[in-house]
Amino acid sequence: MKMLRNFFLFAIIGWFNLCVLFAEKPVIYVSGSSTVANMIMTPYKGEIEKKANINLEILVKGSEYGLMDLALGRCDIAMISGPLASIAEKVNEYGPNLVRLDQYTEFKLGETSVVFIVNKKNPIDYLQSKELKLICIGDVLNWKELGGSDSRIILFTMEPGVGVRTIVQDILLKGDFWGVYTTVLRSSQAMNYMVQHLPEAIGTINIDEVGDSVKVLKTDVVLTQPLILVTKSNPSAELLAVVNAIKSVASEKLSKVDKKLEK
Repeated sequence: MKMLRNFFLFAIIGWFNLCVLFAEKPVIYVSGSSTVANMIMTPYKGEIEKKANINLEILVKGSEYGLMDLALGRCDIAMISGPLASIAEKVNEYGPNLVRLDQYTEFKLGETSVVFIVNKKNPIDYLQSKELKLICIGDVLNWKELGGSDSRIILFTMEPGVGVRTIVQDILLKGDFWGVYTTVLRSSQAMNYMVQHLPEAIGTINIDEVGDSVKVLKTDVVLTQPLILVTKSNPSAELLAVVNAIKSVASEKLSKVDKKLEK
């Protein structure tokens, strides 16, 4: 009888341990910037999940829509790659005070840069920031005006609310509007592809997503792009642990990123 009792006791303990072992981990939903996703969240997802003992669901939508998801309770953490105030201003165009800055907390993971790329056949290697601005606002429409060939400039940028575009607006345009001939693209892959195949093209992109088939223009301004996580104010201990795990991984991995601008 004693042996049978011990058998059942060990069976119960074993069953309990299995339940603990296979218990479903909490799912944390993260939404927003493709730059943050591509540089940190997606490539190191497994490492982050292990550190925080959670499962991640990563939704890549752009900074604006990530912050909107957070405001509407559709995710736990927003990824943005532009200043929070600027992204919030764009989100609030959909509804007054949809995002009130005093109700959010931001965590900086690091930073990268936004650059202008051109086709490799373009003879121009350097443009001043004031010349880049004139291209963006549509005051210069032909490469000949800048010392290039006699051909119409084809300008590409990302969608409104995307971090790359926000950085150019805040630092370079400073309140001016994009020209009417600007063409909007939805991904860095599309940006690389279009600039590669159109000799007249110029586009804006994150430095770490520049393809080998295009050329980075040198200039006199650094368009620094922050990589940020955003939560609602006073995040729970569980959510804070996830943020700290992401920050830890980002600190290690971002220090190893190649400095393409120095090439």
